[in-house]
Amino acid sequence: MSCKSPLVWFCNILIGRFSPIFSLKTTKARVIQNEACKYIGVKPDLYDPIEEDVKTGLECIAYQITDLTLRMAQDANLPLSELHADGGPTANKYLMQFQSDIAQVTVSVSDVAELSGFGAACAAGFSCGLYDPETIFANTHRSCFTPEMDESKVQNLQIQILNNTRLLAQKEVLEGTDLVIQLDFPPYTWPKEAEQNFINYINEGRGGWIGFHHATLLGDFDGYPLWQWFSDFMGGIRFQNYIAPLADGTVIVEDKEHPVMKGVDASFVVQDDEWYTYDKSPRPNVRVLAHVDESTYTPASAVKMGDHPVVWVNEGKAARNVYFQMGHSPKLFQSDDFTMMLSNAIRWTLKK
Repeated sequence: MSCKSPLVWFCNILIGRFSPIFSLKTTKARVIQNEACKYIGVKPDLYDPIEEDVKTGLECIAYQITDLTLRMAQDANLPLSELHADGGPTANKYLMQFQSDIAQVTVSVSDVAELSGFGAACAAGFSCGLYDPETIFANTHRSCFTPEMDESKVQNLQIQILNNTRLLAQKEVLEGTDLVIQLDFPPYTWPKEAEQNFINYINEGRGGWIGFHHATLLGDFDGYPLWQWFSDFMGGIRFQNYIAPLADGTVIVEDKEHPVMKGVDASFVVQDDEWYTYDKSPRPNVRVLAHVDESTYTPASAVKMGDHPVVWVNEGKAARNVYFQMGHSPKLFQSDDFTMMLSNAIRWTLKK
């Protein structure tokens, strides 16, 4: 098991090369990116200084490796009993312990970080009689990390990240998928085959859906016409305007009995969001769970729509679904109320 490829994926996320369509992310602590790179085990001078969440980066490495190795074990019909790890990130003990916990297997880490280079050097040295194999291997050691997390707390989620909706044109991509999270991706530029596969997924209730922010960029954008089915799915709305300078706003919970709102305060502040407005309120066509009080915008804004739902579900669809209008700023994940809503939404759409 090498940690390099997932680490490259994480670093690409840091510098903005990818914009995942469907993903999960939890943000808990923010640090200067140079320190983040140092913590992970890469050179900070390779990247522009930005703030990022180290813990999320580390955990995404473990989740991706777990997804890959479990799938390999399933295909080979063999149990996964131990992972042998190398690569720069193996120097991070938190990552190695989390890898063991999430995969529920022992992770064995060599004291030689770059085993590929070490193996090539050994092969050359052994073949010409320069090195003695017994001496070399007697002086290499491994550290073992065993699962410490209660197995009942491991969710056993397999996460597939798509960076282009063209992949949804393949029917098998959504087969067996229990939940689609549409993160930071609008409902246009989709190929017709991808649109139809997604429509069937929702209409037939094959799984759940959670949408964020850009999922209601509904209208004529970049030469693409309005996707009427998606507009109807979101309550028959069309995007109209947004607060470009960003504003804080107080969200008011309307439907405290819905499972998505379990444990959420009656009102809470969302910082630095764009607050989309539409040509009309979706309320007549959806079940509204929360709205934003436009009088609380800080700084004040003239971009308003009156009745302004920001969290809703469409009970007319077979698939359980939740839309969160907020999502522009990473500060959103500093809100305990929002993270509670998202956690509830995941459980509810997965029927857990």
